[in-house]
Amino acid sequence: MCSKKDASVDFLNSKKIDREIKKEAMEVQPLKLLLLGGGESGKSTIFKQIISFQDEKTKKENTPSSDSIVRNIYQNIVVSIQTLLDSLYLYDLEISYEDRERAKLIENISEHLEDLNQHTFISIAQDLKYFWAKEVVQNIYNNPNRLFNLNDSAEYFLNGIDKYAVPQYKPNQTDLLRVRVKTTGIVEADFSINELPFKLIDVGGQKNQRRKWIHCFQNITCVLFVTSINDYDTVLEEDINIKRLDDSLQIFREMVNSHWFEKSAFVLFLNKVDLFKQKIKKVPLSDHLKDFTGRNESFNETSQFIKNKFLHTNKNSERFIYHHFTCALDTEAIEVVFKSIQDTLLSSITEIL
Repeated sequence: MCSKKDASVDFLNSKKIDREIKKEAMEVQPLKLLLLGGGESGKSTIFKQIISFQDEKTKKENTPSSDSIVRNIYQNIVVSIQTLLDSLYLYDLEISYEDRERAKLIENISEHLEDLNQHTFISIAQDLKYFWAKEVVQNIYNNPNRLFNLNDSAEYFLNGIDKYAVPQYKPNQTDLLRVRVKTTGIVEADFSINELPFKLIDVGGQKNQRRKWIHCFQNITCVLFVTSINDYDTVLEEDINIKRLDDSLQIFREMVNSHWFEKSAFVLFLNKVDLFKQKIKKVPLSDHLKDFTGRNESFNETSQFIKNKFLHTNKNSERFIYHHFTCALDTEAIEVVFKSIQDTLLSSITEIL
């Protein structure tokens, strides 16, 4: 006849075995974190940040080489200057014959970016710097109602042309976070937290990339949705008739109510708050979101209004959407946010185990 002590031991052993079985199942099926959002939202920057919080092996496997980062910086700078020069006609502005000849050189290189190397960049660095310093270009760049889209980090890289135009230059972490490389296809990274495997998945945000998203939708533990609240006045690169924020709202509405994610946690990153705080002082939110009736220069009122637009798209009253106002370039703040997400997920997994 079994004693109470033996029964207790058997019960504990049984629970331990159950936990081991479930833990082994978790090893086969990692916790999947899916990054979604429109183009230029800062999604890939958050991907880089999350990777930077992991062990050295994970960072090495998922960080591009220094040569690759520098080449992308060169391309960012050339594209930015070419965009500014192309925009002159939008404002009926002219440059001198001599300047047009210099501009042709940059245009030719911008049409063959895949061939851009260190030698070529150094050879045109002074031309790039010359155009960036021109008053007419600065006036266009500083126009709060620009008629064209420009990379958010354009000024950072353009102000550093001399720094990048030396053979021995090595990129730093800020360069890595700021450099713009369009995500095409699907990018994945595997890592472990407290011995539990995670898989972070990033997919391209441009419209022509979204048809690939559905391939990533199965067994998602958590959707990390990134939107740039700074983009209330900018339009899509692919369709100038659609505002980026409206496009982001539509994507979020579809995703948060999708049957694919009925059991997935949802985290909303309201990103680029640093740029948003500056912009609302120059470009009234009410000019672009006609239903906003608050104070245009109030960060609290404007940001809460945009946040509520997203949260109100959720049709499931039982679903809680975690949300954070973020600047993807702020490593400390993103680390705190990710730690919070991580703790929430690990806590829910612990309850299961």
